[in-house]
Amino acid sequence: MRRSTSPSFARPGRFAVTAVLLTALASGCGGPPSAPSAPPPLPRYATVAELGNAVGIQAKQDKTVKLSIVGTVSGGASPQPATNEEQQVRYDAGGISVQLSRKLQEPGSPVPMESTILVLPDQAYVKPPEGIGMPLGKSWIKVPTASEEPWLQQLILQVQALRETADPTKTFTQLGSAAGITESVEEPVNGVRSVRYKIRIDMVKAAEQQTDPAIKAQLQSQPPSVDATLWLDEHNRMLRQVAQRPGEDATSIVTIDARYRDWGLPVDINPPPPDQVIDA
Repeated sequence: MRRSTSPSFARPGRFAVTAVLLTALASGCGGPPSAPSAPPPLPRYATVAELGNAVGIQAKQDKTVKLSIVGTVSGGASPQPATNEEQQVRYDAGGISVQLSRKLQEPGSPVPMESTILVLPDQAYVKPPEGIGMPLGKSWIKVPTASEEPWLQQLILQVQALRETADPTKTFTQLGSAAGITESVEEPVNGVRSVRYKIRIDMVKAAEQQTDPAIKAQLQSQPPSVDATLWLDEHNRMLRQVAQRPGEDATSIVTIDARYRDWGLPVDINPPPPDQVIDA
């Protein structure tokens, strides 16, 4: 007598493989594809102090950055000079180092005036444009910490301003209640996800809060308010910053546009050769 075999137990290997194949085909071909997951939200900050602290922490982690700055004046009764600057910044344990190379294009002049300011943690130097009257074989002036000469006082203020603005934490914190965020929206910069912050600075209040007489006087010489816009990526790295203020006359607007790049990449910031330096 022939024994019958129950199909539910016959050749279990074949049925197991068939079930796996059917499951794979069903999942691959049946039904609509799953929707891509939404990207995580970008960090947002409610105050300028919080924003500056986040930017400063990331800058010190990256240690270096390069940026290009374009300054233009629109409107006004007569053409105004335009400036192009290239900056390199290094954040070291001993302080911040900045090298700024500037080209000033005067209206009607075919050749821009070029100068360089080098700010190290303990010293600063300036390389003036050619034709300023430097001694033969000398290219750099060592900037003193104090002077009675008006032109040197201007250099000292520029050095101080570079040190201040290179440290985002210090810059934003010093503004205190004089600066406030008026808008924050997501907006890409060159295809990179970022948050755009609009900031209004009350220069009168900023001057009142300042204890350094030189900086106080500089702030008091500015218009009553300044508007700035900056873009931060998901790592709190600045990608761009734009500031606008009234010019010397009521009909002109000064625009400063800074583009940041190469966060964390090597920079070349070194003191000038000693034999090319003179004391101011």
